[in-house]
Amino acid sequence: MPEAAQDVPQGGTVDEAVSAVVTDYWTNAGDGSFDVAWEHLTDAYRQRVYQDNYRLFKEDLRNPKLCSADPKEITQLRGDADESVLYTSVAVKRGTNCKKRTLEYEMRVILGADGETWQIADMTRPD
Repeated sequence: MPEAAQDVPQGGTVDEAVSAVVTDYWTNAGDGSFDVAWEHLTDAYRQRVYQDNYRLFKEDLRNPKLCSADPKEITQLRGDADESVLYTSVAVKRGTNCKKRTLEYEMRVILGADGETWQIADMTRPD
Protein backbone atom coordinates (compact mmCIF):
# COMPACT_ATOMS: atom_id res chain seq x y z
CA MET A 1 0.00 0.00 0.00
CA PRO A 2 1.12 3.63 -0.48
CA GLU A 3 2.43 5.83 2.29
CA ALA A 4 0.02 6.71 5.08
CA ALA A 5 -2.02 9.87 5.22
CA GLN A 6 -0.85 13.44 4.75
CA ASP A 7 2.03 14.57 6.98
CA VAL A 8 2.14 18.04 8.52
CA PRO A 9 4.12 20.02 5.92
CA GLN A 10 7.42 21.57 7.02
CA GLY A 11 6.69 25.15 7.97
CA GLY A 12 2.96 24.74 7.26
CA THR A 13 0.18 25.34 9.72
CA VAL A 14 -1.98 22.62 11.17
CA ASP A 15 -4.99 24.03 9.30
CA GLU A 16 -3.18 23.59 5.97
CA ALA A 17 -2.27 19.99 6.82
CA VAL A 18 -5.82 19.17 7.92
CA SER A 19 -7.26 20.70 4.77
CA ALA A 20 -4.69 18.86 2.66
CA VAL A 21 -5.61 15.42 4.01
CA VAL A 22 -9.32 16.02 3.33
CA THR A 23 -8.61 17.34 -0.17
CA ASP A 24 -6.29 14.43 -0.90
CA TYR A 25 -8.84 11.90 0.35
CA TRP A 26 -11.61 13.19 -1.93
CA THR A 27 -9.35 13.73 -4.93
CA ASN A 28 -8.02 10.18 -4.73
CA ALA A 29 -11.44 8.65 -4.05
CA GLY A 30 -12.81 10.55 -7.06
CA ASP A 31 -10.11 9.49 -9.49
CA GLY A 32 -10.23 5.82 -8.47
CA SER A 33 -7.06 5.78 -6.36
CA PHE A 34 -8.95 3.97 -3.63
CA ASP A 35 -5.82 2.57 -1.98
CA VAL A 36 -4.50 6.08 -1.34
CA ALA A 37 -7.90 7.28 -0.06
CA TRP A 38 -8.09 4.23 2.25
CA GLU A 39 -4.78 5.20 3.88
CA HIS A 40 -6.27 8.56 4.92
CA LEU A 41 -8.78 6.81 7.22
CA THR A 42 -7.94 5.86 10.80
CA ASP A 43 -7.85 2.19 11.70
CA ALA A 44 -10.83 2.76 14.02
CA TYR A 45 -12.90 4.34 11.22
CA ARG A 46 -12.01 1.54 8.80
CA GLN A 47 -13.06 -1.02 11.40
CA ARG A 48 -16.28 0.76 12.42
CA VAL A 49 -17.55 1.52 8.92
CA TYR A 50 -15.99 -1.19 6.73
CA GLN A 51 -15.06 -3.96 9.22
CA ASP A 52 -11.45 -3.18 8.19
CA ASN A 53 -12.26 -4.61 4.77
CA TYR A 54 -10.73 -2.69 1.86
CA ARG A 55 -13.01 -4.49 -0.62
CA LEU A 56 -16.11 -3.11 1.15
CA PHE A 57 -14.61 0.39 1.01
CA LYS A 58 -14.06 0.12 -2.76
CA GLU A 59 -17.56 -1.25 -3.28
CA ASP A 60 -19.02 1.66 -1.29
CA LEU A 61 -17.29 4.16 -3.59
CA ARG A 62 -18.13 2.20 -6.76
CA ASN A 63 -21.83 1.62 -6.06
CA PRO A 64 -23.21 3.88 -7.35
CA LYS A 65 -20.15 4.61 -9.41
CA LEU A 66 -18.11 7.60 -8.19
CA CYS A 67 -16.93 9.35 -11.36
CA SER A 68 -15.20 12.29 -9.68
CA ALA A 69 -15.04 14.20 -6.40
CA ASP A 70 -13.82 17.76 -5.99
CA PRO A 71 -13.81 19.39 -2.54
CA LYS A 72 -15.15 22.93 -2.99
CA GLU A 73 -15.22 24.23 0.57
CA ILE A 74 -13.39 23.15 3.71
CA THR A 75 -14.17 25.19 6.82
CA GLN A 76 -12.88 24.44 10.30
CA LEU A 77 -15.78 24.34 12.77
CA ARG A 78 -13.67 23.65 15.85
CA GLY A 79 -10.37 22.12 16.75
CA ASP A 80 -7.12 22.17 18.62
CA ALA A 81 -3.53 21.01 18.08
CA ASP A 82 -4.45 17.35 17.53
CA GLU A 83 -8.07 17.33 16.32
CA SER A 84 -10.19 19.35 13.91
CA VAL A 85 -13.84 19.15 12.95
CA LEU A 86 -14.52 20.46 9.47
CA TYR A 87 -17.45 21.32 7.26
CA THR A 88 -16.69 19.98 3.78
CA SER A 89 -18.66 20.58 0.60
CA VAL A 90 -17.77 18.17 -2.20
CA ALA A 91 -18.88 18.38 -5.83
CA VAL A 92 -19.30 14.79 -6.98
CA LYS A 93 -20.32 13.08 -10.17
CA ARG A 94 -21.94 9.74 -9.44
CA GLY A 95 -23.96 6.98 -11.05
CA THR A 96 -24.02 5.46 -14.51
CA ASN A 97 -24.55 8.90 -16.09
CA CYS A 98 -22.08 10.64 -13.74
CA LYS A 99 -24.79 13.03 -12.51
CA LYS A 100 -23.34 16.06 -10.74
CA ARG A 101 -24.39 16.96 -7.20
CA THR A 102 -22.96 18.55 -4.09
CA LEU A 103 -22.58 16.58 -0.87
CA GLU A 104 -21.90 18.09 2.54
CA TYR A 105 -19.98 16.35 5.30
CA GLU A 106 -18.80 17.02 8.80
CA MET A 107 -15.38 15.40 9.05
CA ARG A 108 -13.26 14.84 12.15
CA VAL A 109 -9.53 14.72 11.47
CA ILE A 110 -7.05 13.68 14.15
CA LEU A 111 -3.30 13.76 14.53
CA GLY A 112 -1.88 10.24 14.65
CA ALA A 113 0.23 8.75 17.43
CA ASP A 114 3.38 9.67 15.50
CA GLY A 115 2.53 13.36 16.03
CA GLU A 116 2.92 14.09 12.31
CA THR A 117 0.28 12.26 10.29
CA TRP A 118 -3.32 13.49 10.05
CA GLN A 119 -6.10 11.00 9.34
CA ILE A 120 -9.87 11.07 8.96
CA ALA A 121 -11.48 9.66 12.11
CA ASP A 122 -15.12 10.31 11.27
CA MET A 123 -17.28 11.50 8.39
CA THR A 124 -21.01 12.21 8.68
CA ARG A 125 -23.65 13.88 6.56
CA PRO A 126 -25.38 16.68 8.50
CA ASP A 127 -29.17 16.42 8.72
